[in-house]
Amino acid sequence: MGRSATMTSENTEHRPKSALAAPWSGKNSAPDGSRPGAGGGRDAVLAGCALAAQSLHGWLTNGSIFASVIPYFPLARDLNMAFSVVAFALVALAAFYWPRLLDLGQMALVSAGCLFSATLIVPLAAQAQSAPFATLGLFLYSMGCIWPAAMALFALASLATSRLRSIVAATGLLAGALLSFFLPTPSALVGLIAALVLKVGTMAILWRLVRPALSMVTSGPPASQLKPEAPDAFIPLFHPLMICILLFTMAGSYGSVLSEYAGTAPVDLSIVAAGGALLWLVFSRRGRRADDLFSLSVILVIGGFLLIPLGIADARPWASSLLAAGGVCFSILRWLTLSSIGSRNIFALVPTFAFADIMTSLGTEVGAAAAHASMAVWGQDATGAIATGGTFILVVFLWLGFRSFSFTETIRDVEPIQPLPSSEAGASLADRCDQLSEAAGLTEREREIFLMLAKGRNTRFIQEQLVISPNTVRSHIKHLYVKLDVHSQQELIDLVER
Repeated sequence: MGRSATMTSENTEHRPKSALAAPWSGKNSAPDGSRPGAGGGRDAVLAGCALAAQSLHGWLTNGSIFASVIPYFPLARDLNMAFSVVAFALVALAAFYWPRLLDLGQMALVSAGCLFSATLIVPLAAQAQSAPFATLGLFLYSMGCIWPAAMALFALASLATSRLRSIVAATGLLAGALLSFFLPTPSALVGLIAALVLKVGTMAILWRLVRPALSMVTSGPPASQLKPEAPDAFIPLFHPLMICILLFTMAGSYGSVLSEYAGTAPVDLSIVAAGGALLWLVFSRRGRRADDLFSLSVILVIGGFLLIPLGIADARPWASSLLAAGGVCFSILRWLTLSSIGSRNIFALVPTFAFADIMTSLGTEVGAAAAHASMAVWGQDATGAIATGGTFILVVFLWLGFRSFSFTETIRDVEPIQPLPSSEAGASLADRCDQLSEAAGLTEREREIFLMLAKGRNTRFIQEQLVISPNTVRSHIKHLYVKLDVHSQQELIDLVER
C-alpha cells in the first residue's frame, strides 16, 4: 500500500491522463473511472446493502425521529440542517488539511458513540419536552450519521465500472424505497434504535472493503498539498456540479412543501422511478448515464410542479409523488457522480462528498423556507401561481446556467492521481535512483530531488523539505529531466520502475 500519490509537477502537457491505480485492485482505470478487475460481486452486494440502509435512514429520520421532536420543538428540522452543514464543513476541512483524523477505527468509534448517545437523549428530551436536550440529541445524531454514509460512498467507488456503480446505486435505493413503503412507521425510540443498528451495521459490513482506500487517504498527503499541483483532480465548493446540486435540491424541497398537504397518490412513483431507472441502467449501453439520469430527474420534478396549478383534487397527490420520483432519480445520480469522482481520485472523495452534502442541506433548507414564505405571503389559494412561477424559474436556470453542463464530462475531467509504489520497495527504489543518477551525471542536489520525485513528492513538498524556493526546485527538475531524457514526473517514475 502506498503512502502518497504520484502526480506531475512539471511539463504536465506531456503527461497522459493516466487513471488512478485503485487501492482495491492495483490496476489502472478507464477515462470514466472504470477499473477492470476491481469490485467483485460480493463487494457490489455489500455496497448495495449500505445504500439501502442509507435510504431507510432517511425514512426513519423524517418519519419517526423528527415527528417526535417537531411537536414541541418546531425548529428541530431547520436546526438539524444547520448542524449538517457545520458537520460536513468540518469533515471537508479534515480531508483537506488533516486526513489522518479520518482514521477508520477512530471515526467509526466516534460515529457509534454519537448515535448511541442520541438514542438515549432524544427520547428523554421528548419525555421532558426539552428543546435544549433535543438540540443536543439531534446534533449527536447528525454527527453520527456522516461516517457510515462516507463509508458507503467509498464502497461504491471501489466497484469496477461506472455502469456497475450506477446499477448498485439504483438497486440499493430501490430496495430502501420498497422497505420503507411496506414497513410500518416505527415510534421515535424504535426508529432511533433501528437507525443505530443500520449505521453500525453499515460500518461493520464495509470495514474490510473500504479499509485499503481509507488507509491510502489517511497515510497519504493531504488534499491541500495535492490540489496546487493538480487542481483539475479536485471539485471545488462552487463548481457547477455543486451549484446544480444546490439548485435542484432547492427546487425539489420547494415543490415538496407546496404539495405537502396534497395527500398520498395511489402509486408511489418514487418506487416506479427507481425501478425504471434500474432497468434502464441494466439494459442501456449508452455511455452518458449520469446526464440521462439528470434529464429524467428534471422531467419528473417539472412534471410535479406543473400538476400543482391544475387545481384538481386528484392531481395534487400525483404532483407530490412525481417530485419524490425526481428526488430518488437525482439521489441515484448523486451517488453515481460522487463515487465516480472518488474512483478517479480517491483523495478527492471525502471533500467532494462533504461539499455535496453541504449544498444538499442548504438547498433543502432554502427551498423549504422559500416555499413557506411564499405561502405565508400569498396564501394556499395562490399555490398554483407559485408553482407556475417556480417552474418558470427552474427552467430558466437550467436553460441559461446548465445548458452546456454535463455530469459525464465533469467526471471525466477529474484528473486521476496515482498512488506510490509500496513502501517495501523503498530500498530498491533508492538503489535504482542511485544507478540512474550515476549514469546521468546528476548533481547531489538533483539526486535528492530525483528520489523525491520518484516517491511521488510534489514541488511544494520538495521546497519545504530542502528549504529552497519554488523556482529553484523547478530549475533543478528541468535540468534533471533533460539529463534523464524524460518530460514529466510520470515518465520519470516509469523510468525508475523499468
